[in-house]
Amino acid sequence: YPLRIEDRKGIKEIIDKFLQYVLLIECESEYNTPILPIKKADEKSYRLVQDLRAISKITEDIHPVVANPYTLLTKLRDKLVWFTVLDLKDAFFCLTLAPESRNLFAFEWENPDSGQKVQLTWTVLPQGFKNSPTIFGNQLAKELESWEAPNSAGVLLQYVDDLLIATEDRGSCIQWTVSLLNFLGMNGYRVSQQKAQLVQTHVTYLGSEISGGQRELGTERKEAICRTPEPQTVKELRTFLGMTASFLSDAPAEPVIHDCLETMETVYSNRPDLKEELLEDADESWYTDGSSFVKQGQRKAGYAITTTQQTFSGQPLEEKRKESGRDHTRYY
Repeated sequence: YPLRIEDRKGIKEIIDKFLQYVLLIECESEYNTPILPIKKADEKSYRLVQDLRAISKITEDIHPVVANPYTLLTKLRDKLVWFTVLDLKDAFFCLTLAPESRNLFAFEWENPDSGQKVQLTWTVLPQGFKNSPTIFGNQLAKELESWEAPNSAGVLLQYVDDLLIATEDRGSCIQWTVSLLNFLGMNGYRVSQQKAQLVQTHVTYLGSEISGGQRELGTERKEAICRTPEPQTVKELRTFLGMTASFLSDAPAEPVIHDCLETMETVYSNRPDLKEELLEDADESWYTDGSSFVKQGQRKAGYAITTTQQTFSGQPLEEKRKESGRDHTRYY
């Protein structure tokens, strides 16, 4: 996309800094994706955003093994009442990108002063790439395994680059915080001073407000949920359930076992490896994938969306019996 001269001047300082620290290098690549200079809240400074959707489409997904943000907080015991929250700054830039992968993330840059055009690409894990959070989260988790926590009751929670320390008393929280900060610094990570919440009894973490023995959805997330229109499609319902999942995760002794919609779509979808063909001389046939049958041109399938406390929606699969002599066929 063509960029205004004002926008190019706005991100020139960022580009120059990244070139200076070799986070960006010049390249010649068959790939080229757009960059989008975005003004920050102060309406003066910019941040550099790269549109990597096209690259994400042609690369394989990495199975996400990061913690579920909605069940992660269930690890906090009531006795843990002192907290520290740390946010790693430019965390993805701590991981070097393999040279053979760098051409994928190239973009065109025109210097607003000289007018010279070049292609640049990243030498580090780029932001905006679909697999970056999983790659980084896995690597940080491995490194944190070697961290030796102080010998006092407490827990460290990690979700990608967001860290939470929880301890029983203030002194222990200080010890854990200092120890973890030193460990992160020695391993090349930087912590955002602006976002750090150090040794407090009330913090905000992953959109939830946490205090001793209590946690509730943060104000911003509550407002976002209230502004969300009523879901009309499965996709919209999935989005809404994702936004409200924290309510369910806070229910005592009611862990989230699975994503109901994901399970429903998997079980009741038309699978290419399963065919709706009757077996010869069968007294009874069961379609154990729960798939369906067609009635008056419409495919019928049963489903239910539930928690352990409430049924949101459900529809049983109609029973269709076909009798022919001794043969009986039942569809479920």
